[in-house]
Amino acid sequence: MFFLFMFLGCVEYQMHDQADQPLGDNTPVDEEPVERPEKTVDSDTGDTAVWDLDIPLLPEIGELVITELMIDPSSVSDGNGEWVELHNTSTATLDLFGCALGDMGVDGFVIEEVFPYSLVIEPGGFAVVCADHDNATNGGVECQGAFLYQSFGGGFALSNVADEVILISNDGKYLDTVSYGEGFSRTGASMGTQVNTNTSSNDNTDNWCKQADPLPGGDLGTPGRSNSCP
Repeated sequence: MFFLFMFLGCVEYQMHDQADQPLGDNTPVDEEPVERPEKTVDSDTGDTAVWDLDIPLLPEIGELVITELMIDPSSVSDGNGEWVELHNTSTATLDLFGCALGDMGVDGFVIEEVFPYSLVIEPGGFAVVCADHDNATNGGVECQGAFLYQSFGGGFALSNVADEVILISNDGKYLDTVSYGEGFSRTGASMGTQVNTNTSSNDNTDNWCKQADPLPGGDLGTPGRSNSCP
């Protein structure tokens, strides 16, 4: 059994899905959802964060879709340039706080905010979760979330050959899963799928294609916006 530690408050958290099916070697457990700590007052301004419209909701199955993967960047190392794009297909504002990325092996890491509330996604919006959230060193990608780049446990990484990407809610549900095999990834370009409210559409790798828009660092991709496939 392995444990994931949230970067805010170091909350201990074990991942499992809605059917008590373990992720990798995890032992199924009953776990309460992880909640945000209460908002704090800014010591300089006295301000607190205010929601413009709706109070963000925790995502449910079918509301968040994995839509783009930078698996094998060429302008920077994998440890700097890998990223995963998530799309909010719902009509509600969603909060990814406490959600995790994992695979069917030992990878698993609770997504970190790049800045406070950066993981709040408006309806129809996107969040890009990166191994390196600094756009000066990650190939020029703007990131809303971050993961620790580390294979074989304790972090998360995308295999260049074959892998799974599982998005897990903060109460352990599998929100979306994408699996790919050898020959799927392209060096120096992300693989993306067109947005579809049916999360099962991204299960078929035939619905994915190489993205061709240039990024500031020299690679190709469309992080944070709609993808284009023939």
